[in-house]
Amino acid sequence: MKEYVEIPIEKIQPNPYQPRQSTYEESLKQLTVSIKEKGILEPLVVAQKDRNYILVAGYRRIEASKKAGLTKVPCHIVSLKDKQFLEYSLIENLQREDLTPIEEAEALKRLKDEFKYSVRELAKLKRISKSETHRKLKLADAPEDVKEEVSRHGTPVESALKVAKEPDIEKRKSLLRKARGKTQKEFRQQDKDKPQYKVEYETTGRLVKISVKFDSKKSNAVDVLNDLRERIKKGEFSKD
Repeated sequence: MKEYVEIPIEKIQPNPYQPRQSTYEESLKQLTVSIKEKGILEPLVVAQKDRNYILVAGYRRIEASKKAGLTKVPCHIVSLKDKQFLEYSLIENLQREDLTPIEEAEALKRLKDEFKYSVRELAKLKRISKSETHRKLKLADAPEDVKEEVSRHGTPVESALKVAKEPDIEKRKSLLRKARGKTQKEFRQQDKDKPQYKVEYETTGRLVKISVKFDSKKSNAVDVLNDLRERIKKGEFSKD
């Protein structure tokens, strides 16, 4: 069993490599109540710096301790170099606290970009496949509106990554709204339920000649006409 020491909260500085970016108020309230009733069950992890300490792991615990009125917290003291801070912080947080998909993805990206970790090293660190690691890194590189949707509305990561490929911002927003509250399977099904056909067109002066080729038996004339009407309103068949 590791030994721990009681350290004044005022002597513990924030971790510059903290992977957690948000703390949900309700979750923090519950932890605060637990600390008031039972104390801190799992000591924080800190590294000494001069006469103070840097928090390595335990972001939620120290915030809840402040709200609970504690002035000191139990801590394990470890010796770390700069490169080890984020690695250790990420591992500790993943083991003890629920990072959001975005926080996890961006922490992995920081390891890769700032500390030159390879995808293989990241996969080994997280004990996941390289393909899964690539997927998480893609999420970190997704547009901000896509990442916000995942964080705020819990949109499935696979659905979000699919939407992220859409370069048009307005279309992307529309797709994100459609993905909200749906499972990945339900979101994929939306595309399958659309009229399956190809449209070819040519313009002559002010006239537009449109030909429709059906790709499946699921399409019907009413669906196609309604869809074409909407696309014409948006100017998709306008001459460049």
